[in-house]
Amino acid sequence: MESLIQSVLDLKGSSQVIVGITLNNEELKTSIENLPKLDATIIDVGDQAFQLLDKLIIRQARLSEFPLLKDFLYEAIFVPYGNTPPSKQILLESGISAYIDNFGEKESDICYVAKKDGDIIGMAWVRICGSYGYVDDQTPELAISIRPEHRSKGIGTKLLSNLLSYLKDKGYKQTSLSVQKSNPAVRLYKRLGYKIVKESEKDFLMIKYL
Repeated sequence: MESLIQSVLDLKGSSQVIVGITLNNEELKTSIENLPKLDATIIDVGDQAFQLLDKLIIRQARLSEFPLLKDFLYEAIFVPYGNTPPSKQILLESGISAYIDNFGEKESDICYVAKKDGDIIGMAWVRICGSYGYVDDQTPELAISIRPEHRSKGIGTKLLSNLLSYLKDKGYKQTSLSVQKSNPAVRLYKRLGYKIVKESEKDFLMIKYL
């Protein structure tokens, strides 16, 4: 039952939500109030265990999960085909470390995670940090990273949709990002409404108006 309670907590605030719990005894089918019923996850609870039929969970990150940002930031660095990935020492560069240094201390530090089969497989986060995607002191910069084996499965779209919706509810007017022109993620950003507002030889500066 503790595992069931933890799964309920994970799913709260997520687009993947519990509609009801089916029990193999006399208890009635119950529903969890105030949760949307679209894209729902059903939990069937048997005598021994339960199974999540849709195991992808999107939710806000917990404080204990912020240290994972370092690894996800490294995986977010775009490496063109045939190039050698940079050393992890690159994370010490000020323009890159700005995205994660002491994350959680700023009011603008907001992070969502994608969790599947008990593992965090993606993270999307924003903060006002004056780095590559800088527009002004009121616009949080976006970063997103999905484990390579889970890319091109719509997870990034779900992560960003939840994060952007939350930012809008918090009163932010826009968010920005910097991305290399050759990065396939450009298509994702455009699909979610990001517009190119400036470009250099290799990069786009993009803004999403909320």
